[in-house]
Amino acid sequence: MRKMLGREGRRTLLPIIGDTVVAVCISTNQDPELVFCDPDGQQSMIRLSDRFSLGRGLSNVVIEKFSCSARSDPTSLSPLVGLLGSQVTGATAFQDGRLELSFSNSLKLEVFSTTGYEAWHFQYPRPGRPPGGDLSNPISVHGADGHLT
Repeated sequence: MRKMLGREGRRTLLPIIGDTVVAVCISTNQDPELVFCDPDGQQSMIRLSDRFSLGRGLSNVVIEKFSCSARSDPTSLSPLVGLLGSQVTGATAFQDGRLELSFSNSLKLEVFSTTGYEAWHFQYPRPGRPPGGDLSNPISVHGADGHLT
């Protein structure tokens, strides 16, 4: 199946609706990543490089940008584990650089751009997955303060 970006007015729809969150990569030396897998086994990923909120309804937790410094607590990223196994029901990138993802378990993830740098980065296919995989249709989108590229 060929993945393509969608458009809805000035918003960009990422081609992961219906995909399942299969991994949450948390490390002390890089930004957290969400890994998505479609029904054909193709993987995509989103790297979270700025502040984000995760919650359901009126109950949201805001997680500040994680850094590799000794002051950062990697356990602050533990709410991301709640996304494992859920399907993406909405994936919208806005012109101002913001990203909103909604999931089948009613959780909603929103990534903000607060630094002027890249706040998030979407890649399809996931780099190196599968090894030597098809690169004929790569997609790379990132949001930064005030713009989407």
